[in-house]
This record gives sequence, structure tokens and C-alpha cells, in this order.
Amino acid sequence: MTKAAQSLFFFGIYGVAAGALFIALPGIMSLLQLPPLASGWARVVGLLALIIGTYDIVGARAECMPYIRASVLMRLGFAVGITLLVILGEMPVSAIPLGAVDAAGALWTALALKSQGQGKYSKT
Repeated sequence: MTKAAQSLFFFGIYGVAAGALFIALPGIMSLLQLPPLASGWARVVGLLALIIGTYDIVGARAECMPYIRASVLMRLGFAVGITLLVILGEMPVSAIPLGAVDAAGALWTALALKSQGQGKYSKT
């Protein structure tokens, strides 16, 4: 597995684990100092994280470079979105680490892609 694929693979494991945690323990949101959600909605968020994490694992194992490259932009977009929600007062500052984890994972993958010559505009 390439370094870029490995970075996405491990990020996928994080997504699956976080999703499973939100599904199993929807009250964990309060421990993270996030606004409370009805347990059904917390589980929906967990289910989405679990599904996206699974996509990340499958895309990484298949060395699907278009997917791996796109994941960088999507994870950065998530980080920007969380930051905007905090700035607009829709989410507490305690939500920033969620976006920071995505940004760090995206940076890891982007650097791995660059070191492999598989950057944004590569056709391979």
C-alpha cells in the first residue's frame, strides 16, 4: 500500500471507530462538550461516520488515487465547515478538534501524495 493509501486507511479506521462509538454511546457528545443531540440523531451521525470510514478503508486498499486525492479536499472542507459553524456561533469551540483531526489527516495524505508524485493533477 502506498503512503497516501496508508494515511487514508488509518483515517478510515478512525472514522469507523468514531462512528461505532457514536452509535453505541450517543451520550458521548456531552463528554466532548458538543451540543446535545437526541440519541437517534447522534446515532445517525455515527452511522454516517462509520460509512465514510468504510469507504476510506476500501478506497485506500484499492489504491484508488482519484478517491484518495478527493478525500484531501473533502476532509479540508469538513475542517473549514466546522470552523465556520464555530465562527457563526452554531457550534461551540469544543468542536474545533473534530475539524482539526480531519485537517491533519488531509495534510498527511496530501504530503504523501506529493512525495509519491501523485499530486492533485496527476492522472495516475
